[in-house]
Amino acid sequence: MKNKKIMKKSRIESSISSLPPELLEGILLEALAASPTPIRDIRYFRQTCKNFHATCSSKRIGKCMNVEDWSMYWQDKKGYLGFLQSCAKSENSNALFLLGLEEMFNRRKYDVGLHHLQLASSQGHIISKYIMGLWWFRDDSSRSQGIYLLKEVSSYTHQCRRLASQIFSKMIWQKWPSLSFIRCEDLSCETSALEGDNLWLNEEQVKRNFCSDYCKWAHEYKMFMNMRYLSAW
Repeated sequence: MKNKKIMKKSRIESSISSLPPELLEGILLEALAASPTPIRDIRYFRQTCKNFHATCSSKRIGKCMNVEDWSMYWQDKKGYLGFLQSCAKSENSNALFLLGLEEMFNRRKYDVGLHHLQLASSQGHIISKYIMGLWWFRDDSSRSQGIYLLKEVSSYTHQCRRLASQIFSKMIWQKWPSLSFIRCEDLSCETSALEGDNLWLNEEQVKRNFCSDYCKWAHEYKMFMNMRYLSAW
């Protein structure tokens, strides 16, 4: 029985060794991208044969693989964060993003968290820009910088809000801080309008008019605050 297992493993290794490294990486990435448990799967692949073990350790796999494995986050948070750190070293933008959220909102290490988000943002991670934009917008000293980032992702605001709120519901236990601002006195400005004012429409279909960038992004901040899992400290 033992000999049969050895022979079977030998045949697998022989077949895999004949594949070009680039093709093997592509196969692994496709399998890991579709898996709800990518960490468990990559550990399995590493044990399959030497070729898989080497490929799983490549920078391309670390950079491109899916890192959202919420079952592991809940069951083995320390192990999951270690996995994220490993992928972050390979410049995986989503790993950097999730580490940034963990440091900022669960550990209150804001400088460390913002550094991770900035690295993710530099690689084109749009939700990182959105979160940084809102975070900086809430403070007078950094508001202009926040507005600049939010303008960069203005075409994706609704998607960013929805996806960010979904991730927050899974991993963030701290509440989002409230925004203190002076109420706009321009009656034509819709900064005070909320999604509930248009229950028969999706927010994407609602065209709003604002008197300034400040009012526009103050409204977006409130929209984000009013998502199901977010409220003021």
